[in-house]
Amino acid sequence: KKEQERRLEVKVNAIQPSTSSTRRVKLPEIKLPEFNGEFSNWISFKDTYISLIHSNPMYSDIDKFHYLKSSVNIQPESQNILKNYQFSGNNYKSAWEALCRRFDDRRVLLMQYTNSLMTISGPFDGSLSEARRFLDTYISHRAAFNLMKVTTEELLDMIFEQFVRNHFDKNLMREWDIHIDSSDEKPAFCKFMD
Repeated sequence: KKEQERRLEVKVNAIQPSTSSTRRVKLPEIKLPEFNGEFSNWISFKDTYISLIHSNPMYSDIDKFHYLKSSVNIQPESQNILKNYQFSGNNYKSAWEALCRRFDDRRVLLMQYTNSLMTISGPFDGSLSEARRFLDTYISHRAAFNLMKVTTEELLDMIFEQFVRNHFDKNLMREWDIHIDSSDEKPAFCKFMD
C-alpha cells in the first residue's frame, strides 16, 4: 500500500509541480527588431517595441529611451529624428511621439504597401523558390493590410491613386503630397481626381 501511495504522489507531483521547487526553463532572449527608417518595417517594429518595452511597467523612462535609441538605426544619421533628443528619461515620451508622428502615417504606409504589392515581379522562371518568394510577399502585404484594418474602399482608393501616381509627373505628385500634408483631412481618391 505504501508503494502505491508513493507512485500516486510521484504522478501528482509530475502533473502539479511544487511551487517551492519549480524549475524554470530558460527561454532564449527576445531580441528587439532594429528599425531602419523603412516604412515597410514600421508596423512590426512598433508592435514589438510597444509589447516588449513601451508598455512594460518594469522599465523606467530612461530604460525605455535606451532601448529605443539602441534599436532605431536610421541612415543617414541626419534623418534620425531621435538624435534631436538629449538622452534623458524626461525626453523619452517626446522622442517616442516624434518617431510615431513621422512613421505612423496610415496614408504613407498604405501607399508603400500598395505600391510594393503592385510592383511585385512574378515567378517568371517557373521555379518553386520564385513562386514561394512571390507568395510570401503577397501574404506579408495582406497581413499588413489586415493588421491596419484597411477597408475595401481605402484599398481601392489607394490602388487607383497609386496607378495614377505611377503615370503622372513626379513634380505634380510632390505638389499633391504637400497639399495633403497641409490639410487636416486625408482626401479620398475623388479629391485626388479633382
